[in-house]
Amino acid sequence: MISSPDNPQVKLARLLKRRSWREKKNLFLIEGYRLVREALEAGYPLQAVFYTPEFGATAPGRDLIARLELQGYRCLAVAPSLMKTMATTVTPQGILAIAPRSVYPLEEIFRDKPPLVVIAEGLQDPGNLGTLWRTALGAGAGGFLITPGTVEPFNPKVVRASMGALFRLPVAEAEPETLGEKLRAWGYKLIVGDVRAEEILWDADLSFPLALAVGGEARGVSAPLLAGASAVLRIPFFGMESLNAAIAGAIFLYEILRQNRSYGS
Repeated sequence: MISSPDNPQVKLARLLKRRSWREKKNLFLIEGYRLVREALEAGYPLQAVFYTPEFGATAPGRDLIARLELQGYRCLAVAPSLMKTMATTVTPQGILAIAPRSVYPLEEIFRDKPPLVVIAEGLQDPGNLGTLWRTALGAGAGGFLITPGTVEPFNPKVVRASMGALFRLPVAEAEPETLGEKLRAWGYKLIVGDVRAEEILWDADLSFPLALAVGGEARGVSAPLLAGASAVLRIPFFGMESLNAAIAGAIFLYEILRQNRSYGS
């Protein structure tokens, strides 16, 4: 069992709690039983796995560690006091993994022409981004795009809120200034949600293939994406200025699915 705080892998995990080191090392942290299990089941690569003896003594812990080792992953027992210094959560569950940050080239996302992609435009709240990512996967999206000004997709709070979606729905970075033109060239309609729009969501043609842009609550979608949109739509609501971005995205996504009922059936 590792008990020294100077162990190189333990020191690396501590460094990865900071964005600058995640980007420098191109690695991030996966914390907790459910997320590590989701990564394993999705076939997501793991560089190292750490667990406490207490976690390893539980039935779920023994089973998960055995499955990880069977797949060739390196599993290291660490003292509980060290796990607390490595984890970003207040009460660690006793298992944590280091994994590579997987950001795809934009063109690769569209190589197989997924019917639906989702664009996170300037979302700054980690919970909103992770929830939107999870909802996009649930709605059958084939890609998740992040524009500059959006919270880092491998932020620990994003990772937790995504509930494993980041292991299954590929993410790419995109520039708003050129994205609209690229989407048109690839045969996609760009749908933008905006509280100021005249057209209501369910009055629009949302047939595939299309890309849905969801903007942050403070600023909404940027001018370049608005200019390149095939349709700018709003959700009717009363008594408030705007909806939570993740909730608005979910409403859009499931209206899109309603209009494309044969998808996935």
